[in-house]
Order: sequence, then C-alpha cells, then structure tokens
Amino acid sequence: RRYFQETMQNEWERAADDGKPLSVVLMDIDFFKKCNDHYGHQYGDEVLCKVAKAMESSMEHKSGLVARFGGEEFVALLPGIDIDGAAVIGETLRKVVDSLKLDNVQSEVCEWLTISLGVSSCMPGTEGAYFEQLIKSADEALYEAKMQGRNRVVKSTDFKGSENLSE
Repeated sequence: RRYFQETMQNEWERAADDGKPLSVVLMDIDFFKKCNDHYGHQYGDEVLCKVAKAMESSMEHKSGLVARFGGEEFVALLPGIDIDGAAVIGETLRKVVDSLKLDNVQSEVCEWLTISLGVSSCMPGTEGAYFEQLIKSADEALYEAKMQGRNRVVKSTDFKGSENLSE
C-alpha cells in the first residue's frame, strides 16, 4: 500500500504538470468473507494471488498500476486516462476475474468469484482536486456498484450524490 501511495503522489504531480487526467479504479471481491469462511483461509489466499496475477497480466500493456489496497480490495491507478477510458479498463478487469471461474458457492451473484468496481477521475492541479477525494469518489462508486447488485463497474459520474470530479 505504501508503494501505491508513493506512486499515486508521483503520478498526481506528473498529471498536474502535464495537464492530464488521473483515474482510479477501486475493486472489491464480492462476498469474499463468505468465500473465506466456506473454503478456508488458504483458499482465500490463493484467490487473492490468482486475482492479483490476472489483473496484473491484463494491465501489462497499459500504463498504470494495480495494487492490493487492503483486505479483498485492489486499486488501479491510471495516469493520463479519463473516466470513460478507466471504466473500459475496469470492465476488462471485471471480465478477467470473471473468466477465472474461481469457486464461490457462497456468493449471492453466481457460483464463482466476481468483483465490483468503482471508477473516479480528475484533473490534478485544478481547484478542488485532491487525491483523497479521488479515492473517496471511487469508493462511493464502488459502494454504488454493490448496491446495484455487484459484479459491475460504476463511474462516480453515474449516480446522484456523487461529486463529478472529471469536470
């Protein structure tokens, strides 16, 4: 997480200097606690590793960073990519994890592991743009994805009550 925060700070400054957007995709494994409780912590650890590896591979040819953010959460930092581009990358990540077909019979979505994703974007260096707010907006979008049934991508600009950071 420290590496992510250092990278985020560096990319924030670079985006501000270059006048380019910075996007974040916050991801959460759906019903991971139920998965862990049902299959055991060893399986849970294997799931985390497989998900991380799959996300990393799918990001190989894109500029950006995917990191574990804590527990069953992951984050993608996408410099120079606007919210729509970040949502496309988020959907790619969702499909990659879905295609792993990792068992999770305790899920209320389907019998395998899925993820929910929240996407946020801003223009660093503009008034009112702070990276804490960027993460918070992605987290709110992630919460909305869960409220809408999970296993989906929601942009922070897609629902009421969210501050539009991309303008």
